[in-house]
Amino acid sequence: MSAELKPVMPDPIDEPIAENEDKAPEPKTINWQYYLYKIQCLSAFTFSGFTAMHLPAVLLAPSLTHSIDNGNAILRAGRAIYQFLPIEMLFAGSVILHVASGVSLRYLRNVDSKAKYGKSTKVSPIAKSGYLLAVLLGGHAFMVRAIPLLVDGDSSFVDLSYISHAISTKGAVTFGALAFLAVTYVFHATGGSLKFLHKKIGKKPLFAASVALVLATISLTVIAKAGPARGSLAAHYNSYVKFM
Repeated sequence: MSAELKPVMPDPIDEPIAENEDKAPEPKTINWQYYLYKIQCLSAFTFSGFTAMHLPAVLLAPSLTHSIDNGNAILRAGRAIYQFLPIEMLFAGSVILHVASGVSLRYLRNVDSKAKYGKSTKVSPIAKSGYLLAVLLGGHAFMVRAIPLLVDGDSSFVDLSYISHAISTKGAVTFGALAFLAVTYVFHATGGSLKFLHKKIGKKPLFAASVALVLATISLTVIAKAGPARGSLAAHYNSYVKFM
């Protein structure tokens, strides 16, 4: 005997709805401190390309050879590269990015520190030297690049003879400012490199800065002994010095 089949109405199945099912997914937050730190590091590496070409001409060659001739030869060779407009813009941009990212990074860290601990973070000696270096570097760029561009439309007359002429004219001010620039840069670059490599910093930046001070003093003394420029070159340099 066969059973009769009857249609059956399906019963709804009640399933619990997840609480967050009807909510939009939360957007992922951007770790700005991470990206700013990366920008700060990469921009420092970019600018180090400039210093690798520039420092041997002004800091090493005169102090080791006791003459400005070799320094001028290195300076002219390097200038053909780093004053090529795209490369010059790259180096200038790297400095701006490095300073801007460093200031922004410190601001964000201060905000976090105040929120968590109720106080600001301390400014490290490396950071202090960085702020000082930004001012010194800007002044140096104005002296050796911007002023000649404003006066002559280029800076082809600028070499170590210009520094010698400026020292003869402005004396201790020019000598001291350039030595201070070299020492501050070496201190900041050494400390920043050690920090990036997660190495113990200690007094290594101070030692490197002391070596830079000795080299800068010898180099600037050699450059100063070359004396002021003469003739038409002196006229160009005098017009530059008037802007200082």
